[in-house]
Amino acid sequence: MLVIRRKVTRSQAFTVFMLPGHRQEWPTSDYEHQEILRLFLQDRPVDGVLNDFTDYRIGEDDKQESSK
Repeated sequence: MLVIRRKVTRSQAFTVFMLPGHRQEWPTSDYEHQEILRLFLQDRPVDGVLNDFTDYRIGEDDKQESSK
């Protein structure tokens, strides 16, 4: 499974791609990072795609509140 994270230092921001046994950091702007997340379907819940929204149940509280 590909994991995409944001790493920010004092002088540079990176998009980090991690696979088992592999890690690659690319210098990117905030806009570029968001586009990468969108392209790899990591920016929102997507049916059939495991990402942070499914792993960490992001947004489920909002669903439960709106159904009450």
